[in-house]
Amino acid sequence: MAPVKSPLRLLVAAGPIMSLGICLATLLLGLRSYETYPAAAVAVGGRTWHAGARRGEIWLTCASGWPTRQDARRAARTAAAARPLTVVSPLFDHYLQAHRELLDHAAFLRGRLGDREPEAAAEERIAATIQPLLHEQLVRQAGGPPAVPVIAEHKPDAHARWGFRSERVWARFPLRGDDGRIAYGPRVALAAVAVPCWIPTALFATWPAALLAGAGWRGITARRPERAGRCRACG
Repeated sequence: MAPVKSPLRLLVAAGPIMSLGICLATLLLGLRSYETYPAAAVAVGGRTWHAGARRGEIWLTCASGWPTRQDARRAARTAAAARPLTVVSPLFDHYLQAHRELLDHAAFLRGRLGDREPEAAAEERIAATIQPLLHEQLVRQAGGPPAVPVIAEHKPDAHARWGFRSERVWARFPLRGDDGRIAYGPRVALAAVAVPCWIPTALFATWPAALLAGAGWRGITARRPERAGRCRACG
C-alpha cells in the first residue's frame, strides 16, 4: 500500500502550479481590463464590497452608509466594478433641480385641479426619465458601454505611492430599479485601493520561475563533469 502524503506536502507540491495559474489569471485580467470592466460585488449589511479591474489596475472598493439593504444589493448588481468614478457636481445639480421642479409643479397641479390632472401625470413621467438620461450621458462621456459610472460631487482625496493608489470620497451609485430604469442613490462613503496588475503577476511568478531556474542550473552543472570526461558520481 502506497504511503499517504500529508496535506502540507500536497500543498507544497501543488503550490508552484497554483502560483503559475494565479499569475496567468492576473495577467489575463490585466489585459482584459483595457477593453471591459471585469468585476464582482457583494452586499453585506450596510456595505458593498467591489473588486474589479480597469486599465491594468485591480480596484478594491468599499461603499458604506447605505440606508437600506435593498439599495446596497441594487448597487452591487448595477455597478459591480464601482468604476469609473466621475466628478459631475454642476451637471448632477442641474438634472436634480429639473427633477425637483417637475415634481413640485406636478404636486401643485394635483393640489389645485385634482389627482386625475393629466398634465401633472405627464410631468411626473418626464421627471422619471431625467436620471436615466443623466446616466446615459455619463456613460457616453466614459467611452460608452460597458462603463457604469459612479458619480462624486467633488474630486476624491487621492494618494499614490510605489504604484499603489487610494481614494476616499462621498459618491452616488447608479441603482437599477424593477422597471429597468437607472436612478442615482443616496450619498455613501467610498474608499478604494488600486494595485497594478503587474505586481501580483510578478509575485506569483516568482515561485515557478525559481523552480525552473533551479532545475535548469542543476541540469547545467550535471553535464559539466560528463563533458570533461569525469565520473558523474565522484567528479
